[in-house]
Parts: sequence; C-alpha cells; structure tokens
Amino acid sequence: MDSPKACRVCGVTKPRVDFPRYGRECTACERARKKLWKAANAERLRAKNAAYSMAHREEINAAPLTLPAPAQRQLDREEITAAPPTPPAPAPRQLDREEIAVLLKRGKDLIANGDLAAARLVLQRAADANDVEATLALAATYDPFVLRELRIYSFPADAEMARVWYEKARELGSSAASRRLEMLSGALSR
Repeated sequence: MDSPKACRVCGVTKPRVDFPRYGRECTACERARKKLWKAANAERLRAKNAAYSMAHREEINAAPLTLPAPAQRQLDREEITAAPPTPPAPAPRQLDREEIAVLLKRGKDLIANGDLAAARLVLQRAADANDVEATLALAATYDPFVLRELRIYSFPADAEMARVWYEKARELGSSAASRRLEMLSGALSR
C-alpha cells in the first residue's frame, strides 16, 4: 500500500497520488509555483518591452527629421535610375598543365565514386582553363546517355548543359564532342 509523503514546499503529508511530478511537490504547490513563474516572466517581459520602447522614443525624439531640398531629391532620383558601376571581375588564375591534370584526375575519381556534384565543381575549374579533356568530362556529367551507362539514376541529367559543354569542347578541338552532340541532338529531336 502507498505510504503518505510530505511535500517539500508546504510540508503537508498527503497520499502519494497527490505527487504527480517526480514526487517532490504536491499538486497544489506545483500549480502555485507555475503560476508564480508565469507572473514573474510576464513582469520581466513587460519591463524589457517598456525599456526598449522608452529607448526607442528617446532615439526618435533626439534626431530631428530633416527633409532634403527638392533639388537634392531630384539628384537622388537620377542617381537611382543610373546603372550602378560594376567592379571589374577578378581575372581567373591561370592553371598550369600539372594543376589541370590533378583536377582532371580528381574529377574522374569523383565520377567513378558517383559524386557528380563535386566532380562538376572540380572539372569546371579545369574546363574554364580551356582544357579539352576536362570540358568533355564535364559535359559527360550532364549527358543522360553517359549517366545511364554509369547507372546513376539518382542524379538529374541536363541535356541542355551537356550540349553547351560539348559545343565548347568541339570549339577546343575535340572530335568526340561532335559525335556526342550528334547523339544528343538525335535524342532531343525524338
């Protein structure tokens, strides 16, 4: 049978059933504690909001509102409609053959492991340095036929991006890119 227990807050001995939470406080004391806690939090929040609104009012009153002259406002509108000056794009760092070879090998390893997102990033650096093999490999990561051969079904193919990179590879002198473009255009026309 359950023996009576004393509440740690009020000290009244009550049956164990009246100790819902971990057996420390009786139900009445727990309710009172929660009520006091809510009231204290509400008071703390009111004081914080009052201090914020007081500081905000002082800030608004301290700085008088001054309107610019009409001529100055017209100038501001003209400045807004004019195209903002664009800073010159930083020149890409030129990669030497050794760096391109490392990037190409890393990209091919990533493709073999099925990490096409990382492979595309790595191969794009080499392709931007006008490397034919890297451009062709990058195009292959978008090619639906190549992805099907590699049995990569979870990664989306993009025939349009593959076409763009194959065209760049063809411009750089790749004969394989021309064949791949023909295959892609045949598939897209169906």
